[in-house]
Amino acid sequence: MPDSSSDSSRSPGLAKGPVLFVCIENAGRSQVAEAFARKYGLSALSAGTIPSARINPIVVRGMLER
Repeated sequence: MPDSSSDSSRSPGLAKGPVLFVCIENAGRSQVAEAFARKYGLSALSAGTIPSARINPIVVRGMLER
């Protein structure tokens, strides 16, 4: 019997709702992950368990590079 929770109209492995990326400060890794996810059309958010007041400047410079 087929799994009633599967939806054949979606590609396997794609999230149904927003994806949440979490790191400690939300000042680097989770911000980068959110940016890339959004760039590729996913609904994404980022958060930190102990949020920083700003994004790491090294991360900002890296994301500005092409």
